[in-house]
Amino acid sequence: MIVAHQVDVLELVRDLNHQAARYADTIVAMASGRVVAGGPPDRVVTSDVLSDVFALDAIVVESPATGRPLVVPTEPSTVGARGLQPHP
Repeated sequence: MIVAHQVDVLELVRDLNHQAARYADTIVAMASGRVVAGGPPDRVVTSDVLSDVFALDAIVVESPATGRPLVVPTEPSTVGARGLQPHP
């Protein structure tokens, strides 16, 4: 895997953990112009949604600090050659 894709994964996880899942009341995940999931972070930031939208293999646990979803990548090398672009 190209280092740039590893950086993309880390940036996505950072954004989800420190901004979207931590502070948002509502999140909308989109791919190819369509809503894949919408609602509170605990219903949107899930392993299935991350896989469907970003091809990211991760587990999502409850943060002990905030009670919000916390994304933990399991296999960063599985991010496809297209990087973290939404699935077509």
